[in-house]
Amino acid sequence: MVGQRTVTFSTVPEVRTVEDLFTIATAMEHEAACRYGELAERLERQGDGSLTALFRRLEKEESGHEDGLGAWADRQGITPSPSLDFRWDMPEIASEEDFAEAGGDFLATPWRVLAMAVRNEERAFAFYTNVAAKTSDAEVRRYAEAMAGEELNHVALLRLERRRAHRQEQELGGASAPPVEIPLEAEDLTRYLRESSRETMARWRSLARIAETAGDRTTAALFRLLVREETGDKEDGPAARLPERTIRDWLHDEARHSEAMYDALMAAVEKTRDEHVVARSQAAAQTELLRLALLRDRLAALS
Repeated sequence: MVGQRTVTFSTVPEVRTVEDLFTIATAMEHEAACRYGELAERLERQGDGSLTALFRRLEKEESGHEDGLGAWADRQGITPSPSLDFRWDMPEIASEEDFAEAGGDFLATPWRVLAMAVRNEERAFAFYTNVAAKTSDAEVRRYAEAMAGEELNHVALLRLERRRAHRQEQELGGASAPPVEIPLEAEDLTRYLRESSRETMARWRSLARIAETAGDRTTAALFRLLVREETGDKEDGPAARLPERTIRDWLHDEARHSEAMYDALMAAVEKTRDEHVVARSQAAAQTELLRLALLRDRLAALS
């Protein structure tokens, strides 16, 4: 990792060493704290006390995460490089241009703020998980898995806050996906997840073919990747018969479905005392979170 560079989740460099990993992780946390601080200052000037307080709290938490990473690196004798700048993708929040065109009125609500935070924490979780899965370095894998665990905790907390905000305002971008009920008996849960996976894989095989026919090879490749990750090397299998819709609409619905599944699985974890159900639900929830990050990335690219 050489030279000063500015990257986003879409352009983050390959992680080859522990130093690379800590450099990226520190840059991510620093960027999050800076973004929250900037937005808090802007909102404070507008007199929006509730949102200002929310951003200040998030700024403080992210600064604490950055300091914690620095202390962790010091204890392990790791020296992260200062050569990387990181920039969050913030599609849910008005840009500087939008802000100027609106005459200084910041177009944000608690739900939008938290949607942005959730999206970026989900992408950070997906990033660390992918690093852990792909690296051949045992030390990099160990640190990446630990960092993924931290991001998963951040996601859970922020999604809880977002649900609270959702009760006070209509969710933007359309109605929520229908609620999902997760069985709380181990055998029933296994059967439910197996059937749900079968249905999802059938849809995704069809969507890969639909996207390919429409000339959208990137989306087709995404759905094939998701199928391979679930089934191993087996890509052939039953396909669902689907109505005609735009690729973007299908991506939106699949993202909503993954989000609803994640919420239901985490709710199951909170409701049950069965260790097998907890472990199985947590594992399935992490899978849904990875899917959600990929689907939302592709949606953002098509916007």
